[in-house]
Amino acid sequence: MFEKILELLEAGGETRNIEFKKTYNWGNPQHKAKIVKCILAMSNTKDGGNLILGIDDEKQGLEKLTGMEQEHFLKLNYDHIVVEVNKFADPPIAFHMYPIEKDNKYFILIKISEFDELPIICKRSGEQGLKEGAVFSRSKTKPESALIRSQSEMRELMDLAINKGIRQFYMRVRDSGLHLADDDTSQESYAKELVEIEEDEIVQLIKKKGYWKITIRPTYYEEDRIETLENCRKILQDNKLSLRGWDFPHLNGFANGNNYVQSKENFGQFKELLRFYKSGQFIYYNSMYEEYMDERYQKRVNGKGLEVISSLYLFTEIFEFATRLAQGKIVGNEITIRIECNGIKGRQLFFYEGTRPLFRDYISTIEDEAHLEINIGVEELISNGSTIAIEVLNNLFEKFNWDIHAIKGVFIEEQQKLLKGLL
Repeated sequence: MFEKILELLEAGGETRNIEFKKTYNWGNPQHKAKIVKCILAMSNTKDGGNLILGIDDEKQGLEKLTGMEQEHFLKLNYDHIVVEVNKFADPPIAFHMYPIEKDNKYFILIKISEFDELPIICKRSGEQGLKEGAVFSRSKTKPESALIRSQSEMRELMDLAINKGIRQFYMRVRDSGLHLADDDTSQESYAKELVEIEEDEIVQLIKKKGYWKITIRPTYYEEDRIETLENCRKILQDNKLSLRGWDFPHLNGFANGNNYVQSKENFGQFKELLRFYKSGQFIYYNSMYEEYMDERYQKRVNGKGLEVISSLYLFTEIFEFATRLAQGKIVGNEITIRIECNGIKGRQLFFYEGTRPLFRDYISTIEDEAHLEINIGVEELISNGSTIAIEVLNNLFEKFNWDIHAIKGVFIEEQQKLLKGLL
């Protein structure tokens, strides 16, 4: 789990979903209340969050890894924390705690999932502003756990709960065998919106090695489905996933085109470009992280690999992001998802974890590109998106001569860890 802490550090400091603290003394009532308040707040924040103890956020880079005081580290116990948290939380909260020792330094990672069905209310008063009837969340304006006071933050929390209810409804419709009526839509070309996009210098850099091209769009074309470019920005910000250290989609500022907003990134292995059009078309180019992985992994696959679980996480994020757009009624009644995997000839599947060896080589030997496309109604996407993500991923892995049924249970287990913020 120490690698997870390093990954969270790469996010660039505290965010709505990440909080760092140098140390906490469980015997100090103020410190105890701060932990409780943070967990309450992150439970009410989209995608939950991570509280990491042993990080000095006033330092830079790896110097932040100062570690906790050993005495404080030894006093922190999951059972004590969960009992204390649920004295205040209604409904009760479940979270995960990971004590970590590295190079004689002590850290604790607490992973908090977004609430299951109903937002969390503080049911009693205590230290640090804990107050009966209060609702806490992570502030949008700065990374802190705070009482919800603004209409926009309360509406965001309400929308989270409503969308969970919508998803449950569609799942019940699916399980009952019923189908919701859908408008007859026609497919029109979006290609003219993408003219010259591949001339961008970041896209050209990305295309020099293996890369992904992801397109999500309404099946029916409507030029001004989204009224303004400002609304395009807001939709991306409101629906991005923060389930890992690196958001999906990652937003590094915006630039406006004639009918789209654009964001770019060129940082280490993260080389990305996205555009989101007023038509609702979302396109995302990004380098395969495996092209920039450590030499120890490169040697295992002769310099050209595709990691199995990372690919699962990417496909899950793609379908979860599409589901959020569908829940926000941004894509109409039917959505098209297209995933292109480029540079796969000679590429080999592998696991980062040495405890998960593959007993033969799974290599794509014929074609250099894989194009995976699905048209799907929004009710099916909302109710069954995570399962479909695995099915589409297996279609890709078949190009590598993969036995698609071999570890389906492992895929489901790992996918749920991601979606519940437990990585």
